[in-house]
Amino acid sequence: MKAFLFAVAAAVAPSASTAQQVPQPAPQQEVDWRSVARSDVLAAYEIYVANHPGMYDPRNPGFRAQLARARDRGLAFADRARDREGYTEALGAFSSVLSDGHAQAYAIPAPSGTAETREWPGFVAAWRADKLLVHYAASGFPASEGSRIVSCDNRKARDFVIHRLQNRRLRPEEAGGWWFWAPRAFYSSSSFQATRPVSCRFRIGKSEREVPLQWSPAPTDFDDRLAAATDGERTPIGLTEPRPGLFLIGMPSFNPDAAGVEAYRALYDTLRAKRADLARARAVVIDLRHNNGGSSYWSADAGKILWGETAVNRRIGDYFRNVSIWWRTSEGNVAYMAEMEAQMRGNGQIEGAESTRRTAEAMRAALGRGEAFFVKPDEEAEAARASQGSATSDFGTPVYVITAGRCASACLDALDLFTRFPNVRLIGAPTSGDTTYMEVRAMNLPSGRGKISIPNKIWVGRPRASGQVYTPAIPVNDLDWSTNTFLDRIEKDLAARR
Repeated sequence: MKAFLFAVAAAVAPSASTAQQVPQPAPQQEVDWRSVARSDVLAAYEIYVANHPGMYDPRNPGFRAQLARARDRGLAFADRARDREGYTEALGAFSSVLSDGHAQAYAIPAPSGTAETREWPGFVAAWRADKLLVHYAASGFPASEGSRIVSCDNRKARDFVIHRLQNRRLRPEEAGGWWFWAPRAFYSSSSFQATRPVSCRFRIGKSEREVPLQWSPAPTDFDDRLAAATDGERTPIGLTEPRPGLFLIGMPSFNPDAAGVEAYRALYDTLRAKRADLARARAVVIDLRHNNGGSSYWSADAGKILWGETAVNRRIGDYFRNVSIWWRTSEGNVAYMAEMEAQMRGNGQIEGAESTRRTAEAMRAALGRGEAFFVKPDEEAEAARASQGSATSDFGTPVYVITAGRCASACLDALDLFTRFPNVRLIGAPTSGDTTYMEVRAMNLPSGRGKISIPNKIWVGRPRASGQVYTPAIPVNDLDWSTNTFLDRIEKDLAARR
């Protein structure tokens, strides 16, 4: 099971044991932002020293020096911090050196009573292929939807985005990250103003025009418009048949709330009941738009229903045949395992909960012996070696998996599984990537103004390299990322492959 920290508005929630450790600071108190930023950067460094598996990773001997560079860069920004923006930049500078979506220190929203007003320049941007485009424009804005954003403040679009978001979680080397993060270069708040653009040059038709930007309060539907630009529509968890013979499976999250857990249980029941219909369908579409990770069990359970449990176990087990899991044995990491076990039991994932309990016991024993890791062979690979069944599946219906730029962590695990079968094609955008440091927990930083996400284990021998992304066989660079756009492209592909 893996968790992933990605979206600004959907950061990892603190664990039960840490959520109440630090009270929220009173909004009215005077803040020494330099001191707060320095303290939290140093605390983030010490937390990783005590808990991050990279500290003892023999395959990454440069991690300790990298972590020290992150500390030093964070402190350099902290020394310039005079407000919340400076504090946010300091934590972002620290995290940018690690360049890992699973290992980040980040600011939390301002306390109640000091809510920030978000602003926008009158348009929402989108990244398509290698271009920055206007996805939505307010009435009267000089550049229409579809216009290309050539540059901002005399920086070419790509360079501008990097400059604007260098300490805001953009990892420029990951193709999918551009789809998710680039639009976020065009919102602002009182804690994110320093680098906001004054003007941008737009290519409108065959001509170019420099447009001064007027920043104003963002509309109430700004988040929805931003999500539409990055991911298009959100398909609810479940199975539908939007066109005759085309079945759509919605998996927008692998970190569901209570209602989502029930929706997944209902989906599994429906998949079992309709498997014969799915086997005769023109195509099955698995929609991973809006999915940025969570638990890999949700996709594994769906895959076992579609392709068969034995076939999935054999194929994914063979794929991970050289993998072992190295769990970092710190007190905090061991305590987290009990929380994860309880959550899995609450979700009805009893087999996974039992495996987690056994792992926690072994971690505790290894910690008692002074060992940095509990090394655990991959259970799926072991099960595959013990299985006598066939890796062949009777499910040969064409399967299209819609991927978006935010897809990472457990979303990538789903692609690891689905692409083991030859009837699967990816459609959409390139994904993000992740390192082999996985299984995230979160805790508060000392000031209560920031949090930190902490990976707990290493996937040693994983076939998918650190930072590797999935690239779709059918790229969809249309500005319109509606479900109908995808279904049209899928129908066209089906016709071409007859």
